[in-house]
Amino acid sequence: MYCTGDLHLGQMLPSDAPHWGWARFSGHLVVERVLDDLVKRRRLGEARELVWTGASAGGIGSFAHLDHVARRFPGARVVGAPIAGYLWDNAKQYAGPGRRSAVIPFGADDFKAYGMLWNAFLPASCAEGPHKTDPWVCALAHFSFPTVTTPAFFMAAQIDKVELELHNRAHCDPRRAGWASEAEYCLQWGRNNTANLQQVVELARADPKQTGLFSPACLMHTEFDQHAPRVDGMSSVEAFAAWMALREGKTTGAPVVKEDDCCSGEGIAWNPTCHGAEDTLYM
Repeated sequence: MYCTGDLHLGQMLPSDAPHWGWARFSGHLVVERVLDDLVKRRRLGEARELVWTGASAGGIGSFAHLDHVARRFPGARVVGAPIAGYLWDNAKQYAGPGRRSAVIPFGADDFKAYGMLWNAFLPASCAEGPHKTDPWVCALAHFSFPTVTTPAFFMAAQIDKVELELHNRAHCDPRRAGWASEAEYCLQWGRNNTANLQQVVELARADPKQTGLFSPACLMHTEFDQHAPRVDGMSSVEAFAAWMALREGKTTGAPVVKEDDCCSGEGIAWNPTCHGAEDTLYM
């Protein structure tokens, strides 16, 4: 939760009493002022196309702000491209041998406290709609996705290294001595992750211009680039470009869903094109 320490969602004002005598969480206000500055200095208000993205904490915060940004710039065709920003109710931590001592809980219930601490900005269509009684879960894309109307393309590793280490106490690295103890937990985590992403897949099949997905079976977090990893012969950059071309009517055809099957078998089936594929992890 780096940068402003609040996934870019805090709404604390300078006049608000600081937490612990020094901390005010104002990530959403920072986002607003940056947009104001871009309008003033870089004529962002004249944009005709706007790709709204972020990675990790920025991926979470960017998707939470997506409809808001689209409303701020009605003259632009706004799309989202969150990287490692699709999170779900990731509450079950690894409790076996070799578990990490430090953890930042990231289950849906944990966000009640975070939301209160930050006075969090949340997608209105979610927090005032189906989750009116538990609005804090709307910080997580799995809960807000069905209510967000602005198109978005997601990039999400099926075995997310940072989520597992920071939020679940697990390493999930077969090269480590403790892999045998973690293996079943990591496999089930991957199954849960891919299962939660299926609502993106289902909407992409029903409305290919509304959403798309690039999801490799890699132990990684945000290391997506134009070269690797590759799924069905495409990199994440190529897949996003294909989705944009589909949206703009330059191509027709199948939805852009590039996803591996990491975890339907008895062990994780790693993608051999992941960064570091020369390592034994991906052999």
